[in-house]
Amino acid sequence: MAVRCPRCNAFREQEDAPCACGRASAWQSWPGWADKNKTLSASITDSVTSEGERNKDISDERLMAVVVAFIVLGVVSFLLIHDGCEMQTALWTAGFFAGGLFGLVGAAFNADWFFEHPKTQSLVRRFGRPGARLVCVFMSLFVIAWAGWLLAEEGYFKRWL
Repeated sequence: MAVRCPRCNAFREQEDAPCACGRASAWQSWPGWADKNKTLSASITDSVTSEGERNKDISDERLMAVVVAFIVLGVVSFLLIHDGCEMQTALWTAGFFAGGLFGLVGAAFNADWFFEHPKTQSLVRRFGRPGARLVCVFMSLFVIAWAGWLLAEEGYFKRWL
C-alpha cells in the first residue's frame, strides 16, 4: 500500500521504506502523526456517540404527536381546499391550527416530551414548569386564533355562519 509522507507529500511504495526527504520510515515515529490519528478516531467516536444519543432523544410520544400534527395539517388543509379556499391560505391556516393544537396539547397535558425539548427548556428555566405551561397555552391559543383570523379575513366564515 502506498504511503504519503506528511513532510514532502511524496508517495512511498512500502510503509517501512525511507522517504526521499530523509524522514523516518515508520509513520508512528513522525512527530504529531500519531496524535492526529488519535484525535481523528476520537472525533469519529464522539460523533457516532452523539448521533446515537440524538436518536435516543426522540421518544415514542413525541413521534406520535408529530405524526398526529401532520395528519391534522393534512386533513384541515384538504377540507379547506375542498371547500373552495385558496391553496396558500388553506396551508397557512392548517399549519397555524396544527401547530397551535400541538403546543396546546403538549402544554395542557404537561407532557414530558414537550417540556424536555431543548427549545422549551429556556421557558422552563425562566418561568418554572407551571409558568411555562401557562405561557405555552397562551401562545398556542394565540396561534389558533391567528388561524381563525386568516379564515375570517378571507371571508370563509360567512359561508359557514
